[in-house]
Amino acid sequence: MIGKSANPRYFRGVSDRATLPCEYFSQPKAWMESDILTQILRKLNARLRREKRTIVLLMDNAPCHPEHVNDKFSQIKIVFLPKNTTSRLQPLDLGTIQTFKLKYYKRLLTHVVNKVDDCSTASEVCKSVDVLQAIRWTAMAWNDVPKSTVVKCFIKAGVLNCERETNAAEAADSDFDPFAELDSNINIVEDLAKETWSRLKKR
Repeated sequence: MIGKSANPRYFRGVSDRATLPCEYFSQPKAWMESDILTQILRKLNARLRREKRTIVLLMDNAPCHPEHVNDKFSQIKIVFLPKNTTSRLQPLDLGTIQTFKLKYYKRLLTHVVNKVDDCSTASEVCKSVDVLQAIRWTAMAWNDVPKSTVVKCFIKAGVLNCERETNAAEAADSDFDPFAELDSNINIVEDLAKETWSRLKKR
């Protein structure tokens, strides 16, 4: 998680940041940058060394992904995607991010619906969500993303060979759509959004 403040006031009740469900970094614009990326990869590399594992990491050509990081880590082989191919070759863009966002929005909208009756203005509802809560929802939403969705997105991108994967028959279908399983979540999020808007208009 990347935020603007190095010490958000919402963290005052957190005695040890190590207990947070994810690492928190600060940057003036809350953007990823090469220094943060290097810190993350350094910790990941140390863990992989302890586990005696090596991985391939796919990256696009964003400015925060400098090519020189490729030779810095013994356990991580970085492969850069060709320019202008992220929407087709980046597995995260083929359904994983969409699934994650829907699960996050579901939690957010459920919270808003539950808060509408306790708050007198929309501004109060917005202020009821803080950075710490967002971090916890983010972790829960990511943990709720099915592993099968991630695998299917890697298959769709051509990174994995579907013939070698369990239950590959579905993925081998030329009409395979990684978004198909999102329909129910989309409907739930849309219904929550409509309910929230309707209740806010009555206030």
